[in-house]
Amino acid sequence: MTPVPVVIDTDAETDDAIAILLAAIHPGLDLLGVSTASEEEAATVRGMVAQGGVDVDVHAGTSWLLSTLAESSAPVALVTTGPLTNLAAALAADRSLTGSSPGWWCSAGRTESPA
Repeated sequence: MTPVPVVIDTDAETDDAIAILLAAIHPGLDLLGVSTASEEEAATVRGMVAQGGVDVDVHAGTSWLLSTLAESSAPVALVTTGPLTNLAAALAADRSLTGSSPGWWCSAGRTESPA
């Protein structure tokens, strides 16, 4: 079975690091990389995955996400495990991305209601 190309868009929380580590070692996935909303989050995620002993490319911002989804020779699955900042910006920049993925899996974190 050919591994499914996947990108994870995340924030810098411990549960997200575990998801990244599991994706990195899963034989059915080809983890192309991870995107975060900021360079500060990217640095934190890099540190967390390095502690887990895996080598994963981590990128800040939407540009890498857009180019990876658009330029891949195979459809790329997208997993979001944090706020949807990058996904929203990517879709605002290129609506054609909605038809270029075999699936999107979303665990978007939490929301706070007004008091």
